Amino acid sequence: MSSAQQIEQDWDHVASLAADLHDAHARLVDFVATVLKQGSWQAAGLRSPEHWLMLRAGLSRGQAAAVLLMARRSGELPTTAAALRAGRISLDQAAVVARHTPAAYDESVAQFAAHASVTQLQRSVARYDFALEPATVDESGRVLPGEKTPAAAASDHPDHPEADESAVPVEPVEPASLSMGYADGRFRLRYDAPAEVGAVVEAALAEVKDHLFHSLATDADGGGDGDVLDPHRHVTDGGSPRVTWADALTLVATRSLDTAGITSTGGKGGEGRADGAARRARYRVQIHLDTDGGWLTGQPRLPRHIIDGLTCDGTLTPVWESGGHPVNVGRAHRVVPHRTRVLVLDRDRGCRFPGCGTTRHLEVHHLTHWRDGGPTDLANLLGLCPFHHDGHHRGEFTITGDPTRATG
Repeated sequence: MSSAQQIEQDWDHVASLAADLHDAHARLVDFVATVLKQGSWQAAGLRSPEHWLMLRAGLSRGQAAAVLLMARRSGELPTTAAALRAGRISLDQAAVVARHTPAAYDESVAQFAAHASVTQLQRSVARYDFALEPATVDESGRVLPGEKTPAAAASDHPDHPEADESAVPVEPVEPASLSMGYADGRFRLRYDAPAEVGAVVEAALAEVKDHLFHSLATDADGGGDGDVLDPHRHVTDGGSPRVTWADALTLVATRSLDTAGITSTGGKGGEGRADGAARRARYRVQIHLDTDGGWLTGQPRLPRHIIDGLTCDGTLTPVWESGGHPVNVGRAHRVVPHRTRVLVLDRDRGCRFPGCGTTRHLEVHHLTHWRDGGPTDLANLLGLCPFHHDGHHRGEFTITGDPTRATG
């Protein structure tokens, strides 16, 4: 057999094997679509359908995300789903289509995908402007992009009634409003503002969100400066850090409290005023502890699982009580000493929950709770990500075994 014939034969063989792989992926996508509708993926400790697939199917996070993306959109992208089942496109190609393509363009983009590589698809489809609003539909029901419907064209005419801005009554602009409070053990906040004010708030949160993302990414490479907020809000599952708008808001609040300690200079004489320590203490969240549990200052008693989580690993300022009367406010301290925490994290190298890939911002958990007399030593400590640490203290699952053994 000549070299050219061998190359051609190998190409055909790879194409045949790939078609089988695409068919298997299509069956997995169809099954996952059913599971998502039924919600049967949910179980204690599973943070998302992605985590379920990573644990049960052994997929990477990227592959799990591709399967779920296609599963969620297979109903509105039938041509793309059929091409995947027929082996004409791969899961990665289907995921690109599902990520960027409106349902009305399913057929045309799926046909293009069958003749394009994943890179070509990403470069073409991601940049294409699918103008669904100004579009017409031909006799067969196919959408014709870039052409306005008669109604849309008429609305643009200066003689059209809706084009006369003077005919639209001007409503008074409501000022910004904010409400917040506690309910059912949760803190709730609602903010409403005019668009121009909201744009300022959004820009500020976007800056903080970007800063937090890069701080986490740099920290993962070993060059971070530690400028990250409460790790309870940093849920990572391997790969890139996941940062939410809620994370950004928490960091804005944290920055405000941190800068309360900056020495200010003011007045005619330029005298410095260093009231930072007292100001920070004034706004510190105090947790009152007794033998029956704990509570926030001026708030109802906290559930036991929250107290167990806080006394596992965190910075606390205890308010000591005797006979129901506060007698002293102690200095802030960590329940788990830093030297012990370093040993635990070095030993575990990640969250100990099966299938969880989180390796950063871990918390140290007492196998036998600290409040129940559990010792703070290596045989009673293990690393958990915030998601699974909180889930355990909510009673979603139990933890047993020997933390000192790699298999648990």
